[in-house]
Order: sequence, then C-alpha cells, then structure tokens
Amino acid sequence: MFVLICVSMSALAEGHRSEVCSVPLWAGVLIPKFEPGHVKRYWEGREEAAITYLDDDHLILHQVHFDRGQLASRQSADISSPFRLRAWLIEARSGAKVLSREWGTRSAGTAIIANHRGVIVRTGETIRLLSSDFVELQKVQLQDIDHGGEDVLADWDMHISASRRSVLFNHYQVNLEKKASLSRFNVLDGDSFDLKHTWMETPALHDTAVSISDKAIAYVKHIHGRDRIFISEFARGNWKPLWDHPGEDCYDSNVFALIGDKSFIYACREFSLVSDGHTLMRDKFGRGEWPVSGKLSVADNGRFIAISLSRIKTIHDVDLNPVDRLSELRVVVYDLVLKKRIQTVDISPLPQHYYDFALSPDGSELAILNDRNVSVCELPRQPGEMQKANVANIPTQVASQ
Repeated sequence: MFVLICVSMSALAEGHRSEVCSVPLWAGVLIPKFEPGHVKRYWEGREEAAITYLDDDHLILHQVHFDRGQLASRQSADISSPFRLRAWLIEARSGAKVLSREWGTRSAGTAIIANHRGVIVRTGETIRLLSSDFVELQKVQLQDIDHGGEDVLADWDMHISASRRSVLFNHYQVNLEKKASLSRFNVLDGDSFDLKHTWMETPALHDTAVSISDKAIAYVKHIHGRDRIFISEFARGNWKPLWDHPGEDCYDSNVFALIGDKSFIYACREFSLVSDGHTLMRDKFGRGEWPVSGKLSVADNGRFIAISLSRIKTIHDVDLNPVDRLSELRVVVYDLVLKKRIQTVDISPLPQHYYDFALSPDGSELAILNDRNVSVCELPRQPGEMQKANVANIPTQVASQ
C-alpha cells in the first residue's frame, strides 16, 4: 500500500507531533505489471517512468517497457523497437484514464514534457509535438547522434522555461581524446514550435545543471570548491556571473531552476531563493538530507517549487564494496511569494523501481509516482489576496535571516 504522510510545518516548528494530512484526492495502481530492470539510483531518473501535469485538470504518466517480441531497427525506433514508450492521459481529480498512446523508443533518450499548449515527446532520435489530446502535429528527426567512436560522447538535452513558453534543445558532443567539446543550441517557441534562436558554444554545456527563462540560459559551474552560476541571453554568448554560492559546492545536487530572468532557486545543503543577486529565502535541510539530483517541479509561472530530499545509507556488499542505499525520501513544496515551505510529504514505502512527482500548474495539487502507484494530494490553499501575486513581484531586498 502506498501512503502519503503530509507533515504540518507549523507543528514541527512548535515541537508538536506530526499528523497525517487529509486523505489524498485519489490513489491507485496505474502502471501495468512490468519486468523490472536494474536502474542505478532509480529515485533520480525520469526516462523509464515519470509523471507531469498537462494542465490543471490532466496528468501525463509514462513508462518505458521492454517487449521481447520486437527487434530493434537501426533506421528508426518507429519501424521496430523492443523498447516501448507507453503514455496515459489521466484526469487529475479522479485518476481515470482518458486515453493512451504507444511509440517505439530507444534504450536511452526518452522524455515527455508539457509545453504551454501541448506535449513534446522524445523517443530516441525522434521529437514529436502533440496536441493536448495526443494528436501528432509535427515530427522532427534529431541530427545524427552517432557517438563516432569510443572516445566521443554525444546526446541531446531538453529544457523548458517556468512559463512553459520556451523549449531549449542542447545537442552536445564531447571528444575525450582531443579534450574538445561543442554544444549546438536550438530554442523553440513553446506554442508554435517555431525556431526562435540557434547558436553554438564551446566548450559544451553538459553534465551540469542547466535552466532557461524565456530570454536566457544559465548553468552551475564548480570552481575551486564553490558553485557559481553563470547566465547569458540566448545566442549572445556573453556569459556573466549571476551568483556565487557562499558555502561548499554540491557535485551531485544539480537542483537549480531559473524562475525569471534574474531570479532562481538553488538547493544544496539548504534551499535558496535568489533574485537580482540577493538571497531572499533560505531553508536549511536536516542533517544527512540531500536534494535528489535533477528532481524538481515548477508551478504557477515559478511561484511554487517542489523538490525531493533523501537520506542515503552506505552498506557493504558481499565483496565488502560500499553500496549506497536509499533510507528516507520526501517531497517538499515551497511558496516563493510567501517565502516559506508549505508542505512536506514523506514517501512510504520507499520505491523500488520508479519515483517521480509533479505540481499542478496552479500549485494546488501534488502528484506522486511510487513504482506502479500514483497518488494526488491537495496542497494547502494560500490567502486569497496572495493568489494574484507573481514571483516577478518579489522585492529584491534581502530577507531577514
């Protein structure tokens, strides 16, 4: 049985016992039985299975399963592939499945993201733009991502802005032998899918946290034991320092997101909200708690942020090699206008194969995928006058610490 335990932050602050929140809106087994594979650090990944909100009324759930009855076509996964991407459109308030689609995909390179007016699906070397009812509107073949040998790494990354109106594709190539790398960037309009910007950068941007607004791209760089964030307008190549993290870096955290052209969140040993170079909010994590790499959800044009925190226990296998095991997992939700954590949800039991979560666009619901189970929890309502507030209106003075 999948249990959501929602902890009242006011109760924790006052030293009261935490209480189970109201029953989730619904919970159910939505992913069919599958043959599990071995996925390293499964609680971080999103390729094999993930959940996202299409809009306030609908969820998209996807899973990649292995069909032994099919062979892999070198020409295209659309022709034949044992890796099958299954996607379901689900009513957010009831859990009812509205429709489903299936495509051939590859062993890696699967993603589904919701843009402002539809859905973007990646299946290996193919990108599809779908309408909100899963009708295919456009299909694009990605440029050749042939690695070109053992010493060359090549792949694509996709990033979407907090407004869901801009999508960035990063085609990076890294030549390990020559110690050279290159990124080719394309920024598309989230509504029309028209190309807005294209440019190249060297060295490549890969293996680091990257985020975009509707005008700029930013990334985290480790320099002399510190994390620094750099930003540039699209296609300008004029990288400027945006912020220096005051503490030690977090090589594996990678929880960073632009929520405006000069505002962003960063999570390492604590959660930080920064705007125009000023730290407006900090929320220190518990001892041994670390943000789960790459796991975050942004809602209401950047007002609400959900991230995941974990505790890892190191054990030793039969050969006395150290092995990391997940011991605790939770989702925390922040309201960046009110500058506070508004919900903590402990995940129990711990997932064995799949784990993901998503905020509804209006920030009123939190959906959680735990293995084959999906649950939707209603989040605390904020004061009516604050609902009209926007992250862009956050004052830039430094909040009291």
